[in-house]
Amino acid sequence: MIKNCYFAVSAADGTAGDEEIACCNAALFSHMEAETTTTTALFFNTGQEIGKDVPTTKIVLTHTSAKHKEVMTGITQTMNTGPNSDGFLVIADDVNDVFCHANITACTSIAVTEAA
Repeated sequence: MIKNCYFAVSAADGTAGDEEIACCNAALFSHMEAETTTTTALFFNTGQEIGKDVPTTKIVLTHTSAKHKEVMTGITQTMNTGPNSDGFLVIADDVNDVFCHANITACTSIAVTEAA
């Protein structure tokens, strides 16, 4: 089963600016990084070519101060949900105030970087 991670910063506004909503294939998840005391970034590769520049999606989540490990654990557990999952994994949805872990408070930004 393909699992997809859902993120929403705000309702789609139809502009060409930053993405408001993203749904990333969990199999393309690369890594997480603590950025500040209250933010963690998630990275997804959107291509599989080794040694080549590939487009990436960076999603920044805001959370309770110094709770990086707990948030990373919660995200990892959500991505590894058992066989009864429908494959649609809500990680951070600001529009409906739904988060996969209690310490996540917001989906701050979604940015797609195109391959060079």
